[in-house]
Amino acid sequence: MASPHKKPSEKKKIQGTDRADRVNENRMEPIKVLSVPDPPEYLGEHGAQLWTDQLGQLAHLKMLTKVDLTALGMYCKEWDYYREAIDDIEENGFRNKHDQVSPAVSTKEKAFKNMLQMADRFGFVASAREKLSMPTQQDKDPLEEHLKNRTG
Repeated sequence: MASPHKKPSEKKKIQGTDRADRVNENRMEPIKVLSVPDPPEYLGEHGAQLWTDQLGQLAHLKMLTKVDLTALGMYCKEWDYYREAIDDIEENGFRNKHDQVSPAVSTKEKAFKNMLQMADRFGFVASAREKLSMPTQQDKDPLEEHLKNRTG
């Protein structure tokens, strides 16, 4: 089944599938984030730690942009849900007092599924990294270039 998402131009170039007649001349180029911002307030302890760790890696690789932060916040919040569900299961078991499966089991499974879907987009799993390549290192800051070249 084909992906509902368009393949990034960088990925097409790397894979050799780019075509001049399909190039988006007015493509959005988000601003790169080179240092890790503070975690959002809505993240718990586990999510905030994951935020710092994952974003640190992406910032180091110069693959983090401002527009990615919201999706990465959601990824980290799913990690909070996952860890809270694990803690609940460890404390109370897989079944409640009525011998029904604990709601924490469903929460854990949903959070895990959501994280896997998002992890693939950011290259957090090995199979996703096989499809990605390091961005080319630029000597010039895109924001500085934009400010220098703007008119009026």
